Amino acid sequence: MIGSAGSGRTQVLRTLAWQLSDRPSGTAATHIYVIDAAGAGLEQLDTLPTVGAVIAADDRERIQRLLRQLDATATERIALLRRAKASAIDELPTATADGLPRVYVLIDDLAAMQEQYEFARGFDVIGSLAALFASGRDVGIHFAFTTSRPSGLPATIASSLGQTLALRMTDAALGGLLDIDTSVLDDAPPGRGIVIGGICGGLETQIGVPHGAVTVTEQAAVLAEVAARLADMGSEPTPSIRRLPETVALDSLPAFDVDQAPVFAVADDTLAPVGLPSHEPFLVQGRSSDENSAVLGVLTRALATTRPAAESILITPKTSPLDAAISWSRVANDEAQVITVIDEILGAVEPPVERPSLAQFDTAGWLADDDWLSAAPRRTDVQPKQSAQTSEPTRPALDSDQLMIVIDHTADFVGTPAESRLAALVAHCRRESITCLVDVDPATLPAAWELHGAVRTIRCGLLLRPETDDSDRYLRANVPADDTSRWPAGRGYLVAGGQTRLVQVAK
Repeated sequence: MIGSAGSGRTQVLRTLAWQLSDRPSGTAATHIYVIDAAGAGLEQLDTLPTVGAVIAADDRERIQRLLRQLDATATERIALLRRAKASAIDELPTATADGLPRVYVLIDDLAAMQEQYEFARGFDVIGSLAALFASGRDVGIHFAFTTSRPSGLPATIASSLGQTLALRMTDAALGGLLDIDTSVLDDAPPGRGIVIGGICGGLETQIGVPHGAVTVTEQAAVLAEVAARLADMGSEPTPSIRRLPETVALDSLPAFDVDQAPVFAVADDTLAPVGLPSHEPFLVQGRSSDENSAVLGVLTRALATTRPAAESILITPKTSPLDAAISWSRVANDEAQVITVIDEILGAVEPPVERPSLAQFDTAGWLADDDWLSAAPRRTDVQPKQSAQTSEPTRPALDSDQLMIVIDHTADFVGTPAESRLAALVAHCRRESITCLVDVDPATLPAAWELHGAVRTIRCGLLLRPETDDSDRYLRANVPADDTSRWPAGRGYLVAGGQTRLVQVAK
């Protein structure tokens, strides 16, 4: 539908949704989704059980979720058509075709939506729409949209149009682009237009309104009656397009996910609980130390709930909010304590190999008397002398399954005597599959220091509200470009197992 403001564009979509919904029982199910870029003129459609969602054009998250869902539906149905050796859904057996809901996407003001998303970073909204326009018709996914101008539409969308309704236009030149005389519509009421294409091409038509209701309030009452009648008929509601919640209570989530990993967040792609990959170092990267500490606290609580017998050790250069997160087995919050604790950990999980000192060897004959610059052949009969002192007993090796280490405010250790020990600890946890949570602010951890190199070896973690180059510094994940400044606290990309997923961390 093409027309200027006040030509009845939005009313055409309301009438279309009403007609698609108010159908006799026994027909194929109808699923309707609405994207409103023209100013909330279609909100009353949300009362219909056939309407899964009325989404504002600036609700990027739900639009992306809708398009991904439609793409998955199209892919599934294309595979079905191939197996049935059919080219379109109407060629399938009646029982099979009737079991596939017809999907209709109504977009009010596609031109405004295109302006908003055409050059936006991240998910290609317009490209995804264009692909669905091209492939959707044969698999039962149909589009109807309004716009104020016929020019500027992507070629894929323009070439996929089956029929066009030209409503009243203020610019007579637009009629030339459509090859029609729009002057006959100059004084036309809203909803009057000329059909272009199809068997009714060239005819002037007037779009009706639900049961003659003229005002939006009257039409809302009619739609409510239709919704009640469909509910009485037992009509299955169309699946909704949910939003990733901004706040999730950790206590409301199950302890484990499907992979038996401790749950700490909700995933964007499935809106299902997601677990924490354990038994390896896990990096929490964010540009707010308070947010990093809060997320570390959630991860710690999730681990402590599922592994209550684990020995938990907190390492931090100063008093931390994590002190009260759980009942720690050990807390080291100054430099001396940190060095002592790390040495004890490394001594327990990796007993040092006792190497003989130079004094334990008989060095006679190692250097020729007449040539002290060159070493003589090593004597094979020289054996290390047994030390008269007995070595101190080492702590028994710790079970890596029962050890949990959390390092907070990691960057504050740079340049201190504890830095090299922390780097060694991170490396050891990676080798020995020990759970070790580490936080880092990419703006405060200098690249020239040893600790930076150790942190860069971590391949599993969470990128909290990352900026453009954050994913290149650590984890080396390929994350989509997006405007993360509007994200709520605790939202970020989980990088694990070679995959990247958007998640919302619980509180």
